[in-house]
Amino acid sequence: MVQASGDVGDTISAYLRNMASREESGAGIKRLPDGVLASRPRRQWGTGEVRIVSVSFVDADGRERSVFHVGEPFTLRMHYQTAKRIDKPVFGMAIHRMDGVHVCGPNTGFSSLDIPFIDGEGDVLYRVDSLPLMEGTYLVSVAIHNQADTTTYDYHDRLYTLRVRQVGDGERYGLVGIGGRWEQNGNRPP
Repeated sequence: MVQASGDVGDTISAYLRNMASREESGAGIKRLPDGVLASRPRRQWGTGEVRIVSVSFVDADGRERSVFHVGEPFTLRMHYQTAKRIDKPVFGMAIHRMDGVHVCGPNTGFSSLDIPFIDGEGDVLYRVDSLPLMEGTYLVSVAIHNQADTTTYDYHDRLYTLRVRQVGDGERYGLVGIGGRWEQNGNRPP
């Protein structure tokens, strides 16, 4: 059955958008199967005084997804629960490419978001206005530790999978799109 016809580039872009949409609708955020990182047997640890009870990736419309397009808004949401009041916690996340390259590791301490204390349950969000990652599959870690980074309350090492797809025009190669633009100042005669 013919799904699209016309210009080759437009037809390919329509096909890629359709495939990405199918992948997005069928793919909720999931932990990696236990055997995936078998060389790292201990992938979750901490004191348990605070627990990360759920992690989700959210789009601009508030929908949970695990597949995003290059350049679109992206939010990581950590839902936590405490056993007692915790003063000055630091929440963090890290992204690794599938080959182990550490892409980034932001946390609330680096961004100067002062969280005086947490008690009970709540959410911490990390928002990215335009996802700079190039197409690929990435592993996401999340963590909560004390301000001095001497006590880890909960750490999930590369347990969450994020897929990024390039649909349409734009940069295609490398690790990140740096958002530059090309200019040409005219032709100069020899």
